Order: sequence, then structure tokens, then C-alpha cells
Amino acid sequence: MLTASAAKPLGTIEILAAEADTRGESLRAVILCDSERGERQPEGSPLALSGGARGVLLALGGDIRTAALRPLLVTGSTVACLPDDAERFAEMLGAAESQLDGGLTLLSSAGWDTPSWVSSAGRALAEGTTQVMVSTRALLGEGWDEPSLDVVIDLTTVAADVSVRQMRGRALRLDPRERASQFLCKR
Repeated sequence: MLTASAAKPLGTIEILAAEADTRGESLRAVILCDSERGERQPEGSPLALSGGARGVLLALGGDIRTAALRPLLVTGSTVACLPDDAERFAEMLGAAESQLDGGLTLLSSAGWDTPSWVSSAGRALAEGTTQVMVSTRALLGEGWDEPSLDVVIDLTTVAADVSVRQMRGRALRLDPRERASQFLCKR
């Protein structure tokens, strides 16, 4: 019952707000979800469900503290952002088209494929165009690496020890740029 709880995005907002307070502009975070779209709400259910990665992005946009981090959604089939950030991301990512869908702006371009937009989104994260990338575990599993990443929020239901350790490990090492600046400061 709690795996799709709407409390997950609310907790995520509080974590990111605290991290942003501490890290400021250097914050680089990834939020992992099980799917792009959440589970369907059973008719008449009193439960509030999270809405998957899209729901997390909408929740981040609904809080001034996390909307300021310019979150970006990247899945195997979608690149989306908050409407206020659309122009910035379209230019940075090379998107030629955008359309509103359920409160989000979907970005696309002729010839785009998953590897190209994941690479562009990783660059946007590294350069600070976005400080938060919302994605699915399947997309950012093996083979994806971003040295500047310092926060991973795993909202998935995966409990396999190896998978969990691999994703957490992405944020446990120091960014090479920070190591270099620490070295220079000590001299």
C-alpha cells in the first residue's frame, strides 16, 4: 500500500529543500521512480497515490523551494520540465518542439533517441541548468554515471541488495571537481 504513497513526493521535497539549504548551487540530485506514470487510482479509494515520476515532478513544481531547482524529468520515452523552465531547457537540450501535457511541458526534437536525451540531461545536471533530475531506475541503472551527483533519492520498490548498493554508490564518492578544489584550498 505504501509503495505508491503520495507521502513519498512530500518527503522528497523536504529532503531536497534541506539539501539545497546546505549545498546551495552545487546540489546535484537524482530522484528514482519505478515508472513514469504512477499506479491508477482505484475508483473511490481514499488513498492518495504518488503519480510516478511525472507526479514527483509536479510535486516539486508545487513547492517554491524545489521548483527553484529547475527539476527535469527524463525517462525512456519522455523529457519534461515545469512550464516556467521550458525555454531554458529547450535551448540547452536542443529541443525543437514543446507541448503542455498535464501541467508539464514535454520536450522533443526530430531524431532524438533515448541515449541522446539522457546524455544531454546528464550534461544539464553537471552544468547546473538543472539541479534535480527525476527518472526511472531502469533508465539510470547500469551504464549511467554523473560524477557531480551528490544526492540520490530512491523512491522505487526495488530491494535487491546489488541494485540498491549500486545506485547509492553513485552519490557516495566525491565529485572530482570538489576533490581538486579541496586540494587547492589545502595548499
